Amino acid sequence: MASGFRYYSRTITTGCVATAAMVALVYVGSIKPAGVSFLLLYSMFTAVFASFLAALLVRRVMRHLEAQMVWIWLVVGGGVELALIAAAGYLARYFTYMAGESSGWMQYMRLLFSGQIVLFPKWWLGVPIGVAIGAVGYAVDVRGSDETEGQARPLRM
Repeated sequence: MASGFRYYSRTITTGCVATAAMVALVYVGSIKPAGVSFLLLYSMFTAVFASFLAALLVRRVMRHLEAQMVWIWLVVGGGVELALIAAAGYLARYFTYMAGESSGWMQYMRLLFSGQIVLFPKWWLGVPIGVAIGAVGYAVDVRGSDETEGQARPLRM
């Protein structure tokens, strides 16, 4: 098994970049180019917590299943990200309904899960984010286990 720092640093970075790319796909053509660059940067910074949560859940499930095949990592990664998007979207709607748009809880939700809240109406765009997290997690956790010996394990389908 790979070290925790290497796994989490790579999967969180992948999750942030993938979230920013998917959020940009949602807003293509509707805002100016300067706004897109700000949106990409904002999405990358606010996706850190959600990416950490997804990477943590994917690794825990894979350790429990003891899965060594890449397709299982990809399916679980996609499923975990869809669950995060659904949970963040429904919680954001709940807090907006119960406490109003400017409540403190809603501000925390927007800060921690803004990428997932934006992707909630187009939930299917979350699948590539989870698949990317699962693929990088597999590459680091399973295939990268033998890096100290100079070679990685072969890819198992």
